[in-house]
Amino acid sequence: MNFSSITRDVRYAIRMLLRNPGFTTIALLTFAVGIGVNTAVFSVFNGVLLRPLPYPDADRITMMWVDNRPQSIKEDIGSYPNYRDWREQNTTYEHVAAFTGANFTMTGSEEPDRIPGARTTANFHDVIGLKPVMGRLYTEENEKVGNDAVVLLSHGLWQRKFGGAPDVIGKTIILNGIAHEIIGVMPPQLRVPSTAELWKPLAVSDAQRNARGSFWLPVIGRLKPGVSV
Repeated sequence: MNFSSITRDVRYAIRMLLRNPGFTTIALLTFAVGIGVNTAVFSVFNGVLLRPLPYPDADRITMMWVDNRPQSIKEDIGSYPNYRDWREQNTTYEHVAAFTGANFTMTGSEEPDRIPGARTTANFHDVIGLKPVMGRLYTEENEKVGNDAVVLLSHGLWQRKFGGAPDVIGKTIILNGIAHEIIGVMPPQLRVPSTAELWKPLAVSDAQRNARGSFWLPVIGRLKPGVSV
């Protein structure tokens, strides 16, 4: 096929499209939707599988799964006793941490705002390898029920809700009706879970601490130097 025949085909296609505006509109919308879907899929694929995670030595961070045979789930999230045992008894991970997504309702001077976030063990930040740009992290002492009313803000939430004010550390916000002290602001690249805008300590009840068959807790770990995936 030479260039002149291609040109004739293109001209013919254009004439046919102009004669059928309804069909042309549908065809263009179909192309637009197809391009949009492919772009969205590639963006997710690129962000999740191709682009490295924005954390120090991100290739050392892995998920940890339960082989939940009674429920025929080969890779299931863990229970709190699983997390505790993995953390205390493993020989291949430098740090093992747990987290779970959570939503918080922020109330105060403005209209109530639904904020996506997470509850994490204190060593979660050792696994991720990021430090606050302001303030400090919470500690294991904050993992006790009643001692967990402290919170870390995402960089975006700090900018959006507090105008990037440097004196935000030590201020109090109301989350789910409970006063929480802001103790730190995290760098922009921290997005675990992907929609999280704040993080607070994971304080669990005595029942949860002993419920080995209750699978609700994602667990991640940072491999020790020299240990391969």
